[in-house]
Amino acid sequence: MQIWLDLRFLKSWEKYSTFVAILIQNLIHLDSENKYTLYLSDKTKTQFPLQLKVEYIKEEPWSLFEQINFNSKLKKDNNFLMIFFNEKKPLLYKWNYILFIKDLKNLHYQDNSNSMNLFLEKLFLTNSLKNSKKVICFEQNTKEELNEKLNISEEKIEILYPFFTLNKVPTTKIITNIKTKFSINWEYFIYSGDNWNNKNLSKLIEVFQKLNKKWCDISLVVLNQDITEDINFRKEVINSWIVEKIFFVWITTPEEKKAFYQYAIWSIFPSLYESFPFDLTESISYNSPILASSLKQIKEIMWDSISYLSPVSTIDMIEAIENFVSKPKQNIHYEEINEKFSPEKTVEKLINLIKNV
Repeated sequence: MQIWLDLRFLKSWEKYSTFVAILIQNLIHLDSENKYTLYLSDKTKTQFPLQLKVEYIKEEPWSLFEQINFNSKLKKDNNFLMIFFNEKKPLLYKWNYILFIKDLKNLHYQDNSNSMNLFLEKLFLTNSLKNSKKVICFEQNTKEELNEKLNISEEKIEILYPFFTLNKVPTTKIITNIKTKFSINWEYFIYSGDNWNNKNLSKLIEVFQKLNKKWCDISLVVLNQDITEDINFRKEVINSWIVEKIFFVWITTPEEKKAFYQYAIWSIFPSLYESFPFDLTESISYNSPILASSLKQIKEIMWDSISYLSPVSTIDMIEAIENFVSKPKQNIHYEEINEKFSPEKTVEKLINLIKNV
C-alpha cells in the first residue's frame, strides 16, 4: 500500500518535530508491507533515507496558495492513505487520512489579541478532525477533551504513546566548571521548555523573586534558543530585581550542555497545560532530577519517577523548591520510562493502526 506522509511542518530544533522524524525513520525501516512518500517543505533540513520518494512543497501552510495548489496535488497523486502530523491540512481535502493531534493548547492558550489566528486554528482543527478516518493523540486527557469538547467519537480516537528522543550524551569527562565559565555564583535550576503561554514562565520568575527575598542564593538557567530571542520575556526579566540571577544560554556544544545538567540542582517545568511532556526530553537524557507540574497528563507518563508541584500556587512552588534544595542531590536514572516508551513499541502500534484504517 502506498502511504503519503505530510511532514512540511518539521523544524530541526523542535522536540515534536524530532520525535516525528525519528518515528518515520523507524516506521519506514520496520514496515515491510507499505511504501512511503514524504511531503516536505522546501525549507526542511531533516534527513531521511535517500531511497525514499520525496516531494517538496513551497507553499506556506494556511496560505491561499497552499489551499489551492497543495490540495490539487494531493488529488492528482491519488493517495491511498495520507497521514497528517498536525491539523494544518488543506480544508477541502477529504480522502482517507489519519490525523495526529499533538495537543490542544491552541484552544486554551492562544494569543487572543490575534483573533484571525484563533479563528483559523479552530477552523482547521474542527475540519481536520471531522473528516479524518482516525485521530491519534498521545495521552488520555487529550482523548477525553476530543470526545467531550469537540464531539469526536471515542471509537475514532486512538492513543499512541510517543517516546523521548534522547540526546546523545558525551562520554568524555567534564573538565570545565560551567558555573565559573558563565559567572554563575549560586546554585541553579534549569528550564529548557519553550515560551508558550501555557509554560507559566511569568509565575516562575515571580517565585524566584520571592525565593531570593528569603535567602538570595538561587538562580535560573534558561536553555532554549526561542526564549533567549524572546524580547518580551527578556524585558520581563530585566524589570525584575533578580535579573543578575536569570541566565539565558544557548549551548553550542554537547559537552557544555552535559556540564550544565551535571551542576544543576533540578530541572523545573511549571506548565499549566501539557500533553505528552516532550519538554522533559533533555532532562531525561542527562538523568537530571525533575520538578514538574502535577498535571494528570504528566503523571500518566512519568509516574513517581519525578517530583511534582502545583503550577497555580506560588506558595506550593516555593515550598517544593525549598524542599528539594535542602536535600542532597540524588543519582537519577530513567531506564523504566525509556523502556515503556520506546520507538519500537510506538512504531509497532502505529503499523497496526494503519492496517485497520
